[in-house]
Amino acid sequence: MFFESIQSSFIEYISTLFPQAKDSIDNHVVFDYNTDSTRKQFGDFSTNAPLVIAKCIKKNPKDIAMVIVDGFKHSSIQSIESAGIGFVNFHCTAQWYREILTLVKQQLVSSAFGLSSCESQEYLKQNFNVEFISANPTGPLHIGSGRGGIIGDVLYRLLKKMRIKASAEFYINDAGKQIIKLGESLFARYKTVCEIPTDVKEDGYQGEYLLEMAHDLYALHKKDLLSHSVEWFADYAKDALLLDQKKTCLEYGIVYDAWFSEKTLHESGEIDRAVELLLRRNVIYEKEDGSMWLASTSFGDDKDRVVKRSDGQWTYIAADIAYIKNKVDRGFTHLICVLGQDHHGYVCRLKAIMQALYGNPEHRSEERRVGKECLRLCR
Repeated sequence: MFFESIQSSFIEYISTLFPQAKDSIDNHVVFDYNTDSTRKQFGDFSTNAPLVIAKCIKKNPKDIAMVIVDGFKHSSIQSIESAGIGFVNFHCTAQWYREILTLVKQQLVSSAFGLSSCESQEYLKQNFNVEFISANPTGPLHIGSGRGGIIGDVLYRLLKKMRIKASAEFYINDAGKQIIKLGESLFARYKTVCEIPTDVKEDGYQGEYLLEMAHDLYALHKKDLLSHSVEWFADYAKDALLLDQKKTCLEYGIVYDAWFSEKTLHESGEIDRAVELLLRRNVIYEKEDGSMWLASTSFGDDKDRVVKRSDGQWTYIAADIAYIKNKVDRGFTHLICVLGQDHHGYVCRLKAIMQALYGNPEHRSEERRVGKECLRLCR
């Protein structure tokens, strides 16, 4: 907020000076803040305005920069200069810095630092759900989980710092075929430790962590678990790995408000009810083989998505529909989810679910997705 006065005055000045480029100025002019103490010669912040304007009026950006530098004045700017191929650098006055420090000191005393007077009251009425990491409980957390953890936790802490109601949530993917595969893989490892050589299936979980888990089970129970079912091994492995994930998050400094189990959506009937709702709205349709499909192409997706297979099994999309509805039913007005890079394809389908449930997401709760290349919470 400290640069807003300077920036708004600058935008007004160049829009008046180059009215034919106003649309481009409004949409494409950016300001970069210099936080590198070794690059003080580039000013406190800079802008690409001359380059943007040059494209519109077909003139040399360096010449445009010189016109801007010669004419723009502001009480908080000590000097302004043209730089490079068409940038403008700004150097702020010492008095401007003193005013900032005074304001920061006052806000720190009142615990209001970081709050925007114009936005805080609006957002204080909102309720944010920040979902992040949400790894399958089929193995230890990895470096990608750490990246998502940092982004999600920082967002959550910023919201809390701004006194905005927010909840940090981990979605536990504890339903579906991957949990059975986990149980089969651990059982195979356990049999091998019990001197019954058994290969883990090719599509199973090959990690050494399951071999370590099998040795731990053998140390406690010897061969007594050979009569147990795959489901028992699946539950044991899932619970043990989820506990390990929780410990890792705590060591990382991440504390969640909620650990939400996908399995509860199946057991409570929420998936059935959510799908039935969309069936009545004619945005889910059935095929002759008994499968159900979400008409997600009607909402910008590249293809319709199967919700229920012909064998009667729900897909991940079915759980996603119920989970998003569950969040909104719990009173959340803004949904933020941090996605891993390997989940970039989920963006369109999740937006389609939001529109199927609530219409245009711009007018209701939003499912905003964070990718590796960019972070955009506001459009």
